[in-house]
Amino acid sequence: IVAKRSQLDVINSYIRQVRVPGELKVRMHKFFLARLQASDTSNVRREDIALALPLTLQIEVATHTMLHIIEGLPLFSGCSSGFTARLASLLRERTFDPGSILYSKGEPCKEFMVLHVGAVEIYEQGDGSLDGPELVETLRPGDSLGTVPFLFGVHHMNNASAAPDGEARVLLISLEDYHDALKEHPDQ
Repeated sequence: IVAKRSQLDVINSYIRQVRVPGELKVRMHKFFLARLQASDTSNVRREDIALALPLTLQIEVATHTMLHIIEGLPLFSGCSSGFTARLASLLRERTFDPGSILYSKGEPCKEFMVLHVGAVEIYEQGDGSLDGPELVETLRPGDSLGTVPFLFGVHHMNNASAAPDGEARVLLISLEDYHDALKEHPDQ
């Protein structure tokens, strides 16, 4: 009982913080309450709560919380509302500590990223001199990372790291999830 109460506290905390209509919060709460009552092992980590919802609820929550991010990207400007809502439901957040590497030149691109909070610095490899890598660009919230390698299935062409003065939070879609969304919406 204590474990289930603790789980319910985590879920309720998430539901209070997510910005969706009250009616949707009630439906989310009912879903998790039923799940907890039906199972002995319903342990859901806070970061996985949205993934534990049925797909229809995931899309509905994402429509209220993440759709504006996808719709704000030029890459998806001509896409259908169903496709952009599906992509929004696939966004996952990852936090990078100050100065940590998001990806390096030559690595396969497995995720499309949108900077949500903080700054990311894009570097070109040095030419072998003692100068080191050259800062090419500093990305701000709303900017996307790795678009060309992601779309064309090639390796990253530069290096990206969280700015040294603060953490960076990115929203990402895995290549596998993106391909699944394209299968669901082949007209895109």
